[in-house]
Amino acid sequence: MADRVQRVALVIGGSGGIGRAVARALAAGGAAVYVGYYRSPDAAEDVAAGIRSAGRRAQAVRVNVLDGASVDEVCRTIFEREGSLDILVNCAAVNREAPAAGLDDDAWLLVMNVNLDGTFRACRAAAKYMMLGRWGRIVNFSSISARHGGRGQINYAASKAGVEALTRVLALELGRKRGGCGMNSGTSCWRRSRCGGSASPTRWRMSSRSWFPTPPGTSPAR
Repeated sequence: MADRVQRVALVIGGSGGIGRAVARALAAGGAAVYVGYYRSPDAAEDVAAGIRSAGRRAQAVRVNVLDGASVDEVCRTIFEREGSLDILVNCAAVNREAPAAGLDDDAWLLVMNVNLDGTFRACRAAAKYMMLGRWGRIVNFSSISARHGGRGQINYAASKAGVEALTRVLALELGRKRGGCGMNSGTSCWRRSRCGGSASPTRWRMSSRSWFPTPPGTSPAR
């Protein structure tokens, strides 16, 4: 990436464990990184400052995925300032565990609104500018719960299953855009995040039309 045009990345949920690692990796690859946060400005600024101390470009930016106008404004501002918005990584997620029979509407709606609706809002906003720039990459994080579930996680599992379906449709809709605007959207399960327990990484491979899980014991397609 460093030998090419510098890409511009927005990492939503960039102050958390996964988001922090993603932001640092993108910066190490040469991208200018916007570290998106909602409730943790100090943590996000710490991530951005660490990237800048390594001689890379980064800054913290507040994003409220519950508000489509907020997401639209952040993406528009980045595009106008940088001239492009090339990479979006959606890491923001919450979990409110309870048995299905005892789960209230507020807990259900919050998890769905952040994890699924928030991912959609961000993809919708960023995709417009990726199409303008004729190049883009989107990564949406899912969870092993989407396929295997877990007691007390009906809202979280449903939201992440929705993210996987959303990602497949995005690959179909945006993957055929001209000028290299294909979306490399995938899902992974990570060990020990704030929203879930221990899980092994799940690799995904892309066909020209959609995304499929890599069978155990095989390597992802090149």
